[in-house]
Amino acid sequence: LQSVSIRLGTRKRADQGKGYWSKDGFDVKGAVAQLRAGMKRAPKAKYLLSVDVSAYPEFCDEHPEETWINDFGQRVFGHNVHSGYFLPKKMGPQHWYWPSNHSLVWREAAKARLAELIDELKRTGLSKLIVGVHLAGYHDGQFATVHPDYSKPAIAAFRRWLKEKYGTVAALRAAWGDPAVDFELATPKVFHANYGTHPYFLLPQDRPLADFAAFLKKGPLLMQEDFSRHVKRCFGKDIVTVRYCMSP
Repeated sequence: LQSVSIRLGTRKRADQGKGYWSKDGFDVKGAVAQLRAGMKRAPKAKYLLSVDVSAYPEFCDEHPEETWINDFGQRVFGHNVHSGYFLPKKMGPQHWYWPSNHSLVWREAAKARLAELIDELKRTGLSKLIVGVHLAGYHDGQFATVHPDYSKPAIAAFRRWLKEKYGTVAALRAAWGDPAVDFELATPKVFHANYGTHPYFLLPQDRPLADFAAFLKKGPLLMQEDFSRHVKRCFGKDIVTVRYCMSP
């Protein structure tokens, strides 16, 4: 078993590696040519395909409402590996704005690129050598970070998550101790802290905050599961999908 990797989105500087998904389109043949070159080292092996689904740097300029928003109301930026969140305070030439992990616009665009990539792998016969896919993206390739997301896509996803968790408005109101809250109006509380260090909130009035912290931890995993199901459908065969994340 060997591994071969590719990054979909272009990077901001030429010396940071090549991507094939840019604001001008997706060079799927170029992407597959890179993979084919990497697979020549062991032509009889089976391969784990590692795919970074991060978008190209201009994506949030084209879709500003999809940008990740931090707990100070600022647009979050990063570089090829790490989120800057709100540090450094000024963007450098190596930074660009990042979309929310919960952005359906980014997610569907990335899934479309994955479908194109897999179709080309099937057309060229290379898909027969692939037995698994590692899905990576954004912060250290893990997607998730220890910082909250208050973007419109994140809040919409949080409300969907609450509806799935509680089922009825009455159950939500009882848990939150709020007779006016509902699934259309529930808003996460802002907390200027690393929520990874505060996994439990024991007081009843902390339930809204605890729910948001749980959502922030589970949301990226659910998003990666969505990507996993998508690539399995595209390959049309049994494959293994993998991801990684540091401990909390």
